[in-house]
Amino acid sequence: MELRNYQAKAVTDLWDWFIRHDDGHAILELPTGSGKSLILAEICRQALVNWPGSRILMTSFSKEIIEQDLDKLLRIWPDAPAGVHSAALNRTD
Repeated sequence: MELRNYQAKAVTDLWDWFIRHDDGHAILELPTGSGKSLILAEICRQALVNWPGSRILMTSFSKEIIEQDLDKLLRIWPDAPAGVHSAALNRTD
């Protein structure tokens, strides 16, 4: 699955922000329907490819968002080392 131009730009802009700043917190603000789950999946993929020892925790209050984020991650990266801990989904892996 390939990101659209604006999605790829959001990922690149985030990494560029981290290079320019040594403190603070980055925020990506994107409208509804812009593919935030895909962007998040690509950020996770790149982080783990570039820094293999990293651990990433994605949290959400919604089981639908958890399912959506996991689905997009596995579409972009089928072999992603991902697990889910969710009482609403009755999963701990």
